[in-house]
Amino acid sequence: MAGTKKRSRGIAVIALVLALAGAPLLLARAAQAQDMDDPLAPARQGYVRCDEPDTVRRTCIFMETFRFERGGRITSHQTTLHRAEPLVVMEIETPITMRGAAFCDPFRESDVNAATFSVDGRAAGRDATASLRAEVLARFSALMGRESCVLLAPAGEGRFTTSVTIDGAPYPRQASTMIWVRPEDGYRVLPPSAAADV
Repeated sequence: MAGTKKRSRGIAVIALVLALAGAPLLLARAAQAQDMDDPLAPARQGYVRCDEPDTVRRTCIFMETFRFERGGRITSHQTTLHRAEPLVVMEIETPITMRGAAFCDPFRESDVNAATFSVDGRAAGRDATASLRAEVLARFSALMGRESCVLLAPAGEGRFTTSVTIDGAPYPRQASTMIWVRPEDGYRVLPPSAAADV
C-alpha cells in the first residue's frame, strides 16, 4: 500500500510538472482561440501582433500594439520594417476604427510626419528623419487619404492570415501571416534574411 501511494504521488508530481511546462503553449493557444467578432480580443489582454513571424529567432517584419482608451477609442502603435540595408525601422501611431470584424486605419500624412525612425538600432537624426518621412510619403502617395482594413482568418497552429482592403477593394500586396505574441516573449522587427545573422 505504501509503495502504491508513493507511486501515485510520483505520478501526480510528474503530471503537475508537465502541466506547468505546457502552460505557456496553452496560454498562447488560448489567445489564438479568440472570438472573431472581436479580432482584437488578444490585444485587449496585452498581446502584440507579429507579421511574418520567425518563431525560432523571434522576429517579425511588422509589429503592432493597441491602446484602448476611454470612450472606445483605439490607437495603434506600429513598428515596421522600412528598409533592410541599412536596417531602418519606422514607428508610427494611427487611430483604429472597427468595421464589423475588421480593424481599419487611415493613411494620413500627419501620422507619417510624426513618425520616428531608427537606423541600425540607433535613433535617426533630424535630417535623416525628415528624409525618411519624405520617402514614406512618396512610396505611399497613392494611398494617402484612403483607409486600410484588416480581416483575420484562423490558419491553424495559432496563426492567422490577413486579408487587406483599401477603401473596400482587395489589396493582396499587404496580405500576410501573423501571430499574437506577448511583450515579454522578446520578439523584434528584423528582415527575414537578416534574422539568421543576429
